[in-house]
Amino acid sequence: MHTILLMLSGGVDSARMLHHYLAETDLPVHAHHVSIMNRIENRWRQELLAVQRIVQHCQARYRPFGFSRSACDFTALPRYIGWDSDLVFLAATRVAVNLPGERIRVAVGWSADDLKRAVVRERMERGVPHRVWEALRDSVDHAGRLDHELDLPLLDLSKAEIVRRTPGELLDLAWVCRRPLVESGQARPCGICHACRLFAESRASVSAPGAG
Repeated sequence: MHTILLMLSGGVDSARMLHHYLAETDLPVHAHHVSIMNRIENRWRQELLAVQRIVQHCQARYRPFGFSRSACDFTALPRYIGWDSDLVFLAATRVAVNLPGERIRVAVGWSADDLKRAVVRERMERGVPHRVWEALRDSVDHAGRLDHELDLPLLDLSKAEIVRRTPGELLDLAWVCRRPLVESGQARPCGICHACRLFAESRASVSAPGAG
């Protein structure tokens, strides 16, 4: 039996992914969150709070699972140039070899709507994410315990379909904004970034009369 190492961002996609494995499979699950701190998209605090709420809720509502977190701090630099997924893969390889079980499968919450963005689609078509994963996987001891392929359970689903399949209480716990606005120490979604707009549109389409 595989152990699932689920990379939990705190967003809707990874919340749905966690719900899928806990409620719809009997596979052992360990969730890991990577806080990526930078000046450009200062959302890591809200994502971490969302992750903590999601983990607490799912452990109480479904079944026990492991949880850990790590952090990459780039706030001393004026710009953060890179892809979050590369850092997530790096953390996954380091966490995976510490988990029990003969085989570890790393699950990532990419959705069909991610591939609609030209920059993401072009990178996927060149096979960059998978080459990065393979190189990092091969760089650790006991790499044979890690599956060669990533598990992508949401890749064929639109954001609207993910929203439809996710319990409402989990949607309310997730954080979706990439550029939160902070006023008097309180953060709120900007409402205009790509992630905010896509989530609002998806939730509206699911709530519309006759939807689903």
